[in-house]
Amino acid sequence: MTSSTSDPTRRRTVDARPVRAQARPDGSHESVELSATVARGELLRIRRGVYFDAEAWLTLPPWDRHLVATAATALHHPAAVFCRETALLLHGLPLPRTPDAVHRRTARPQESGRRPPDALTGAAGPATIRRLLDVPDDGARSRPRGRNALQGFALQRSLAPEWMRRTGGTTGAPVSSRFPDGDLWRPPSIPVQLEPLPQVLLDTVPRLGTGSAVGVLDALGSERLAPHLPPLLDETLAADVELLPRRRARRWQQLRAFADPRAESVGESVSRVLIAELGFAPPELQIEFKLPDGRLARVDFYWPEAGLVGEFDGEVKYSRAQDLAGLDPADVVIAEKRREDGLRALGHGVARWGWPELREPRALRSILHQAGAPRG
Repeated sequence: MTSSTSDPTRRRTVDARPVRAQARPDGSHESVELSATVARGELLRIRRGVYFDAEAWLTLPPWDRHLVATAATALHHPAAVFCRETALLLHGLPLPRTPDAVHRRTARPQESGRRPPDALTGAAGPATIRRLLDVPDDGARSRPRGRNALQGFALQRSLAPEWMRRTGGTTGAPVSSRFPDGDLWRPPSIPVQLEPLPQVLLDTVPRLGTGSAVGVLDALGSERLAPHLPPLLDETLAADVELLPRRRARRWQQLRAFADPRAESVGESVSRVLIAELGFAPPELQIEFKLPDGRLARVDFYWPEAGLVGEFDGEVKYSRAQDLAGLDPADVVIAEKRREDGLRALGHGVARWGWPELREPRALRSILHQAGAPRG
């Protein structure tokens, strides 16, 4: 179930845990009763034989649901070794989009492939599903959730690439890890095995879209992640990259050359990629200005030749203002407005964008063009 802090205005953290059905000494099985609770809409079946509180699941954002599905997979397959995008997230690296599958490794070719998501609602009828998707509003009305709120995650089982199977890399056996905290979900202590970070990076990053790949590599070089990285990571990567097929090795080197650890969020990383792809000059990153009222303002992007500031507004700044700093979201908006007024008073133009513009690059191009961003 969910628990909250003493401040009722703060968003609740979810401490529900996946439950695996067990056989009883008398030969019966808990799955019969648990399946009945799924039919009543009290639980959801995340993986075969693994269940999770329905209310808690519907409270979580998609990236936390992926963590829950990964934990459920670890309960169902205790020997599972997680790889690719799932392993990146478990190693603490960001992705701009939530994976639609949980990725695990297999050594058997006949097992490789994609298994569709489990039906979360089991034998629940239409009335139960409608009730789950209706969010109480003011007591008299309700607002519907999208049906994707009850969408599970596929299971992607992949063979290790040829270079990894042939040599094993230089990084050793799978490592034990703990689940990172989600945005709202606090994972229980469930053992999890994942591939070592160098193997995960070299196997996954060249496969990703450029924005996602740069987001991973920007974070990899940042100070916020450095204390959690394995020692000698760069040396290990330099040795193992020689094992990659030539095309993947070349892409890896290109992505590493573009990466910049000064980017402070994956949204800023994706922005940098799109700014380049749209033909604008590369901006300077994390430049600090002293505002007329004496405060300091560090901006995401700056084009000195145009006197233009660029700011990426991630949703977390507003949606989690109370959780992160005890601030009301409205106060955050007001503070941002005053900060922008101070930058304009210094003679700088300000262009702002968020995730909607990153998902529709033409909108970002229009914003930058109208603001006078220089072409590159």
